[in-house]
Amino acid sequence: MASEKSLNPKDIVNIKISKQLLYGILFFILSASVLSFLIADIRNSGKLTRVLIISCLIIASYVTGWHLKEKPIGKSIIAVGLLIYGLGLFIISDMLNLSLSYADILAFWMLGAILMSFALNLKIFLYSSLVLGFLSL
Repeated sequence: MASEKSLNPKDIVNIKISKQLLYGILFFILSASVLSFLIADIRNSGKLTRVLIISCLIIASYVTGWHLKEKPIGKSIIAVGLLIYGLGLFIISDMLNLSLSYADILAFWMLGAILMSFALNLKIFLYSSLVLGFLSL
């Protein structure tokens, strides 16, 4: 008689933790690839092309994350969009020779993170905005 092994509640918790770890690693890889693309390829293009690339990446990540927001991968994609938004602020201020300090840019990034946290009702963006606010001091 073959005995079947049933799942313990501890096994289910371990599966959820490993799934969250997998999504965290996926977020890191996805954000690193987007950041390397933006930093490497955007310097050789015109100003309008840079703004369009950044805007399209932000909109694409927010729309994709919005459609998948019930799944953990959707939150990761929205976080990548918020990361692109902050990087885009730095690139555009450098491109247009704006006299903004790093604290000002981090404050605008914090404002975007706060708005996203209230729009999507996700506390992780609120916590990230606190970190950005601390860094802008």
